[in-house]
Amino acid sequence: MHPSNEGNNLIPQGKYLPASRFGNIIYTAGMTPRKNGVLLQSGKVIAAVPVSTYYPAVRQAAANALTAAVNTLMEGEQLMQILSLTVYHGEPSVKLPPQNKA
Repeated sequence: MHPSNEGNNLIPQGKYLPASRFGNIIYTAGMTPRKNGVLLQSGKVIAAVPVSTYYPAVRQAAANALTAAVNTLMEGEQLMQILSLTVYHGEPSVKLPPQNKA
């Protein structure tokens, strides 16, 4: 495991790899908001609830995807670009606007 990702043990919830690498391309599985296998938030995403309510869970899911990708790197390598990042939270029928937060 890459040293910067210690403290979050990715535990797949099925028979799949969190990330696969083909040459210089890394594909991550869609991630859920789990930390060390424990789901941080569950239930439906409700449009009437402030989007900020879901930030911690979505950040965790995104961190899981990044951890999975970084764990495929060899020593001295680094991620240069992210083409797509898929995370799952709540009902797929609810579309929240994208947030550009650092």
